[in-house]
Amino acid sequence: MTSLIIVLILLYVIILNYKYWNGGLTESEMNNDAEPNKKLKRLPQVIGIGVKKCGTGALKSFLGFHPKVEIYTANQGEAHFFDVDENFERGPALYRLEMPFTDADQITFEKTPKYFTTPAVGERIKYFYDKVKEPIKLVVIFCEPAARAYSEYMHITEHGGDVFALVRKLASFGSFENYVAMALDIFYRASIAEPNSADLYGFANFADLVVNIKNSRELSKFSIISDGFYSIHLNEWLKSFKASDFHFMDGDLFMEGPAPEMGRLTRFLGVDDVFQASNFTMDEERGFFCLKEENEEEGARCAPEKKGRTRSLTLDGKVTSDVDPGTLMQLKELYSEYNMDLDGLTGLSFNWNN
Repeated sequence: MTSLIIVLILLYVIILNYKYWNGGLTESEMNNDAEPNKKLKRLPQVIGIGVKKCGTGALKSFLGFHPKVEIYTANQGEAHFFDVDENFERGPALYRLEMPFTDADQITFEKTPKYFTTPAVGERIKYFYDKVKEPIKLVVIFCEPAARAYSEYMHITEHGGDVFALVRKLASFGSFENYVAMALDIFYRASIAEPNSADLYGFANFADLVVNIKNSRELSKFSIISDGFYSIHLNEWLKSFKASDFHFMDGDLFMEGPAPEMGRLTRFLGVDDVFQASNFTMDEERGFFCLKEENEEEGARCAPEKKGRTRSLTLDGKVTSDVDPGTLMQLKELYSEYNMDLDGLTGLSFNWNN
């Protein structure tokens, strides 16, 4: 009997997925998992696609304060639907079932920071939403890439998570400085290499190497550095989406004072701006803002305890940890040309090269 039930459920999901892909889902099928008050589970209308270690967790936490936004919270808060083949192959029906219940005038928000630097995710999201005939908006928060690289390196070596193979590879370098020294040599040589050069490690060109480095057994350990070539990754997304489909945020300004950046975001989402400077209070120990409702006497929305501990630089670029300043300056130089390209692509002025 149990096996029969499982087969029937799988068959039902297959039928729903087929109807999703072919635009044949009926209103009753959309409503079959509704709560008594008629809230529904809907596909995300907004996806936060990155960048890792630039404040995506705080952004999600603050956005959850908005009465017109519901946040995806399953699977530790990141769906990984579009960057993991097995998840994507499950289809839109199960993706929707993982989402929170919302009213018709609410927005469902999902964020998975790995989306931005995972090859072909942009194409996959575009294909998916075109097939289900629903609109999608994308949010990207950027931060100074040298500091971001150090932050991710420290996060991985301290916390591990689902990347234990990478932890072992990073441990072999002994320090962030040694890791960067090797990476600089590889990326500088690749950036000026002629086609078919050995310095490209089999990739067609430098952009191809940056975008697809995670597929290289030899170079994947340097993906922490390649993730910081934001303009190259963004150009991949712009092959599938228009610039107007994105909302770009300056993560350093966001960490300095969240209220103005949250105001810009709410305008992009088409909802009221409910964020005031008085809603935010600084966690002095970690240097991160927390959000507190006006009528709350105690307690606030803060990033998880492990967040914020690996951010090593202040906003003006002064080093506040033991990392070698020269190493960070070399990284900043590596990224400088691509930072200027990002300014042009986003219409923002990040000012990271100063």
